[in-house]
Amino acid sequence: MSTLLLVNPAAGGGRAARLANEVAAAARDAWGEVVLLETRAPGHGTEQVRDAVRQGARRVIVLGGDGTVHEAANGVLSSAVPDLPPIGVIPGGTGNDYAKIAGTVGLSAAAAVGGLARGRIRYLDVGIAWEEYFLNAIGIGFDAEVARYMNANPHAGGLAGYLNAVVRVLGSYRPFRAEVLADDGNSFTDGLMLLEVGIGNVVGGGFRLTPDAQPDDGLFDVCAIRQVSIPGLLLRLPLTIPGWHTRLRVVRSFS
Repeated sequence: MSTLLLVNPAAGGGRAARLANEVAAAARDAWGEVVLLETRAPGHGTEQVRDAVRQGARRVIVLGGDGTVHEAANGVLSSAVPDLPPIGVIPGGTGNDYAKIAGTVGLSAAAAVGGLARGRIRYLDVGIAWEEYFLNAIGIGFDAEVARYMNANPHAGGLAGYLNAVVRVLGSYRPFRAEVLADDGNSFTDGLMLLEVGIGNVVGGGFRLTPDAQPDDGLFDVCAIRQVSIPGLLLRLPLTIPGWHTRLRVVRSFS
């Protein structure tokens, strides 16, 4: 098997399914043999990719959103083969945060495949949390509750959907107390609204909670927002889009 094309047909409200044939054709032009597999349930992509890599897939192309990329990466990294194949990302979801790192956002399907075929392999950072790998970020607290709401309402995606989820979650959300252990004297214990550990600098389709994060610097970037009132959080939330919130006193930000 030369190339695995993993498609999540539900991603982007069906956008990935509509692009599947076009991407497959472009991938065959670029690499020859292509096996197209569709995900059918949560976790299915991880199993499919793991099996394909163990059967000799030389590269994995993902057509879907960030959740599909997450599953594909876990399949590759858990395959236990000596030479791991690279992963390419074709944006087909709503937020497409990892496709921003891959440099394929805003390109047509054919252009994205062509860019991947001509590009060089980059080695990017990976984290582990709760026995799973994560590529972009992990959120604890408010961010995680917003993600839970969005997963339960998959048709409300993108930045507008994320803002709607924020408003929905705020009504019942309660802050939490956390102990954070970090290098360089940045350890602390505090009451928090959210704790974000970032590899990349964008989450939720456009929020730069860790705006200075570089995906290949070997460091996690941390954003901790202390407990504030709901009106206070709403007033500060727009600052997270350009990443200006790190100047606020209620925010701890370090790498």
